[in-house]
Amino acid sequence: MTDQMIGKPGEGDVRRIAEIEHPVLQNLAITQAYFQISTALAGLCPGANWCTFATWASRQAGQTIRGEDLRGALELRLNAPARITAPLQSLWRTVLRAGFHDPDTVLGRLVKEIHGPLDALEHASVAVSRGNHKVFVEIAQIFARFLAGPAADQTRDQARMTTFCERLNPGEPPDGQQYLRQAFTHYYAALFERDGRARAELMFLANLEIGYHEQIRLQAEICQAFDTPARDATNLGVRVLTCLFPHSAKWWTLFRTPSASLLGPLARAFARFCLDINRQVITECLMTLRLPRGNVLRLGEKLDAPAASSLAEITNPELRGLLAAVESLRPGGGAVDVRDWSDFAQRIQFIAHLFRAYHEWDPLFDPPFSPEQVRQFQSGYIPDGDL
Repeated sequence: MTDQMIGKPGEGDVRRIAEIEHPVLQNLAITQAYFQISTALAGLCPGANWCTFATWASRQAGQTIRGEDLRGALELRLNAPARITAPLQSLWRTVLRAGFHDPDTVLGRLVKEIHGPLDALEHASVAVSRGNHKVFVEIAQIFARFLAGPAADQTRDQARMTTFCERLNPGEPPDGQQYLRQAFTHYYAALFERDGRARAELMFLANLEIGYHEQIRLQAEICQAFDTPARDATNLGVRVLTCLFPHSAKWWTLFRTPSASLLGPLARAFARFCLDINRQVITECLMTLRLPRGNVLRLGEKLDAPAASSLAEITNPELRGLLAAVESLRPGGGAVDVRDWSDFAQRIQFIAHLFRAYHEWDPLFDPPFSPEQVRQFQSGYIPDGDL
C-alpha cells in the first residue's frame, strides 16, 4: 500500500480538502482522509474508531452526492449484479464530468434552472454534500490535531490532554463540543490501557460520544435530504429554452413564444414522472449502508448482529450510562430496526448497535478506493469503477 493511501492527514490537509469546490471530488477526498485517520489511530490503539465507520458512511454518501442512487436501487431491488448496471454507472460518470454540478456549463445550467427531471437527485446531493462537509470540517480537524499532539505521547500527560480539550467549546451540541471533549479524553485513556476489554469499552464510548454529537449536528441536513421540495413550474418552458439557447431572449416573439409553449408541458410531465421515482430511490438509498466486501445493511430491516466479543458485557460505568440514555430515547429491546432515518432516536440507537457489533470487524479497515482511483481524484478526475 502506497504512502498516498495511508499517509496521516494534518490540519492543513483537512482545510485543503474542505476548500475543494467540486462536491464529488470533495467527497472522495473526505472519504480517503477518514480512512487515513482511521488507519493511523488503529495503529496506535486496536479496534474500530469513529473514523473507521465514517469512512464507509462517507463513501455511501458519495453515491447520493454523485446522483448514483438509481443504480444502487436497481441493484438492491432487482438483485442485479454490478456487470448489468455498470453501463448505467459509466454513462452517469460521463454526465458528471460534462458538468452536472457546474453551473458554468450548459448541462449545469439546465440542472439548476429546469427544476424538474433531476430535481430530487440534485436536492439530495446538495443536502448530503453539505452534511458530509460540515462533519468533516469539525471532526477531522480535531482528529488530525489529536494524532499530531496527545496521541504521539509515549507516557501519559494529562496536563497536555487538558490543554487539548480546552480548545473545544464547552456545552451541549449543536454549538457546544462537550461530547467531543469527553470522546478524545476516552481515546487518550484507551492509548494507555493494557486490558483489552477495558480498552474496547473506552473506544466504543468515544465512538458513541462523537456519533451522538455529529448526529445532532446533522439533523437538519438529513431531514432536508429526505424532503424533496415541490419546485415552481412557472415559465418552465421559458427557462428550458433560455438554458438551451441563451440568446433566445432576443428572438422574435413569433418564434420564442411557441417554442417555450411546446417545451413547458413536456418538461413538466417529465419532471413529475422523475420526481416520483427519485423520491422513492433517494429514500431507499439513504436507508442503505454498504460496508466492505459486499456487505449491505438495510436500515429499514432489523440489525440483529451480536455484539463484538470484547463488548458483550459492558462494565464501564460511563458507557453503561450513555447506552441507557440512548435506549431511553426510544424504549424497547432486542434487534434494532429503523423505519425513519430522519428520526434522531431511531438513528442513534442503530448507530450504537452498529458500533458495538462491528468493533472488531477487520474488513472495515479495507481501503475504500484503489491506488489508481486515489491518484485520479487527487488529480481532479472523477474515477471509473466502484466508488
